[in-house]
Amino acid sequence: MITYTQSNKGDNEKILYLLEKNPIGGSVELIYTARPSYFESLNETSDNHVVISAKKDNGKLIGFGSISVQERLIKGERKRVGYISNIRIDSNYRR
Repeated sequence: MITYTQSNKGDNEKILYLLEKNPIGGSVELIYTARPSYFESLNETSDNHVVISAKKDNGKLIGFGSISVQERLIKGERKRVGYISNIRIDSNYRR
């Protein structure tokens, strides 16, 4: 069974491992990391973010993604928008 929960700083090492072991594919592979702290790196773009993790019953992190809320101009008006980023799924769990 897979459980989806909000991540916290205690998940940092598992998130960094998943980032580094699952490169973005294509004609060139890109490995993204955020050492020493994934959560601190999110503060570079927004101070309002949520990280959601997918974990197996044994606690193994098999995927995650982040949502940051930022203020942007939309049709000349300031609006708060959610930006989804850093989605990763362990390659062993992809179909």
